[in-house]
Amino acid sequence: MTQPPGPLCALFRRHLRDVGLKYTPERAKTLDAAFHIGRAFEVDELMHELSLRGGGASKATVYRTVRLMVDAGVLEQILIDRDRAHYRISTGDGSSTTLIDPESGRMLPVDDPQLNSVCRDIATKSGWSYRGYRIQIMANSPDGPAS
Repeated sequence: MTQPPGPLCALFRRHLRDVGLKYTPERAKTLDAAFHIGRAFEVDELMHELSLRGGGASKATVYRTVRLMVDAGVLEQILIDRDRAHYRISTGDGSSTTLIDPESGRMLPVDDPQLNSVCRDIATKSGWSYRGYRIQIMANSPDGPAS
């Protein structure tokens, strides 16, 4: 079984230590399952992946661990609407763009170096210290119903 990259584990462990918590076996298994899903997921999918791996944890534990991973910068949250949150492994640079079809739930990560440059310019021209960006573009996917 492939382990999540060392920097993700280290980042998560450091955050847990900073907030006075331990890196428990349940948290380790949850991080491993999130890494192995390999795409954006909902918490229910993560729980299913955990059960497939024999590492089932309570729903409350999984939700708390996901929140801790978001706070640590290991996961990023993608909101499709106010009722549907998805998560994915963070790119680590604080920047992401995602095309989202709200009807089908289909998501496509987009990498555009020009967009990074534009966002950096906007921040620095305003006198702000640039840290990254998160853009969610709502659109109908080509294989979904058009509106």
